[in-house]
Amino acid sequence: MLVAQARKTVGAARLSVSLVFARGAMLSIIDRAGLLLDARFVPPAKAEPRGGACIYLVDRGSFVFDGELGPSFVGPVAITLSEQHLEGALGVRSTTFRNAGSPSFAAIELHVAEGDAPLADTERPRRLELDDTCWEVVARVIAL
Repeated sequence: MLVAQARKTVGAARLSVSLVFARGAMLSIIDRAGLLLDARFVPPAKAEPRGGACIYLVDRGSFVFDGELGPSFVGPVAITLSEQHLEGALGVRSTTFRNAGSPSFAAIELHVAEGDAPLADTERPRRLELDDTCWEVVARVIAL
């Protein structure tokens, strides 16, 4: 298992990212204020689409998909989507999205092998229902 962490402050904006790499999974813990991620400005992957899925556990902030995939999701919300939604493939981005928060955006992004994420498919992102206990754990992990 490999763990890495980075923190950056630019003016009033801040970004904190922790990465955990383990066999068959990768976990990112994102906490940022005053910054927006807009996938329209991120180049798509140059290779074949990766198999697998991503579960986004948005504790604070919003996750907005462009085009027909919309709607916007506001945290706390759990979303499952395919890796192709995040990365695109062969130079073509399958969808774009933005995520931000006021005053901050905080989420856990869990990448897992194909078949390990419930309801993950290439058609559209899906909302997952989690109970209050799960959201308490998500908030504690982000706070670490």
